[in-house]
Amino acid sequence: QFYEKLVAASALPTTSTPSPDAFTQVYERLTQDGSEVLSIHVSSKLSATYNVATLGKNKLPGCRVEIVDSGQVSMALGLQVIAAAKAARAGASAQEIRSLLKSVSQRSRLFGLLDTLEYLQKGGRIGKAQAFLGTLLQFKPLLGVRDGEVVPLERLRTTGKAVRRLQDLACSGAKVESLAVLHSTATKEAE
Repeated sequence: QFYEKLVAASALPTTSTPSPDAFTQVYERLTQDGSEVLSIHVSSKLSATYNVATLGKNKLPGCRVEIVDSGQVSMALGLQVIAAAKAARAGASAQEIRSLLKSVSQRSRLFGLLDTLEYLQKGGRIGKAQAFLGTLLQFKPLLGVRDGEVVPLERLRTTGKAVRRLQDLACSGAKVESLAVLHSTATKEAE
């Protein structure tokens, strides 16, 4: 439903970071029984959430909360959350899991393909001229995450070439431990 509305919307929805007090309230509630909390967040280079969560934690001296900058987004962040949950179920401490997450983050690779530059332009990430030129030349930007930031990797001329390049990138790394393919409205390409 969101993507159907997005195509027709004249203004894009925006996001906002929760307040430090919102984090404080959640952390206080979750640690009342002595539990440890591991709070894993999107890359601090892409969002203020990590910093705000830290401010929220700091309002609770002595609370058992570990704030983690995943250095990732999307499913690369999700894979860290899954690894953390498995380790917690196995009895690992928050500090042990934090070390595990650093390792998972360093081994993770995230690649993204944009079919259109329209939403980057509407969101203020690129100018109208760049979007126009990219659309005119039918560029399909291939993006990645490096050091916690989204970076351009390549510009391909067709969706077919871009999808094949994603396949090449996925197959060219080290041994694959986990793999996820996500899409918004491109079921055929994702399959």
